[in-house]
Amino acid sequence: LKLKAKVVVLSSCGDGGTIQDSVPPLILPSAFLRAGASSVLMQIKSVPQQASLTFYHHFYVALWYGSLVSYAVEYAKHQMQNDARFGRYWCSFVLLGLDTFVSLQDIKHDMLHQAMENAEQEVAEQDKKDWLNPAPYAPPVPDREDLLLQIQKSIEELLVNQGSMSAVLKLLHMLMSEACRRLSDTNAD
Repeated sequence: LKLKAKVVVLSSCGDGGTIQDSVPPLILPSAFLRAGASSVLMQIKSVPQQASLTFYHHFYVALWYGSLVSYAVEYAKHQMQNDARFGRYWCSFVLLGLDTFVSLQDIKHDMLHQAMENAEQEVAEQDKKDWLNPAPYAPPVPDREDLLLQIQKSIEELLVNQGSMSAVLKLLHMLMSEACRRLSDTNAD
């Protein structure tokens, strides 16, 4: 097992009862460190669930914009010491390994970027199309016959709807008829 994790968090919630073994088990944290994790955060004593949630809330708040892991642990411990409900539980959390810089916001952005790339690759493989960079749209170009029919329909609509301007319409009809005749003659060549 190879890990590229900067920090592994081993969290367990308990009722704050008695401890069965006076020595905390270090097998699991050691395995993570040997596998490549830079540091491991763990609880060495059982704490009430609300105390654990309070600690991790402050820990992750400190890591959101970027911080050394040791600073985030110390910040969370300090917040617990200042809380009358959980002041005695701050010493239950221990950081093992190297101190590294972690920014949860950067990790979130990297994960979203990777997810977008994976989704784009999946769609491209399914359809063999590049959906995010499509080819420019080129509307179909009508041929001369279609253009002549469009001109003819437009002139007919003008004659029907604008009968009161007969002199202008007659001139327009003559010009359009001549244009259609010329288009037809070049089309025949």
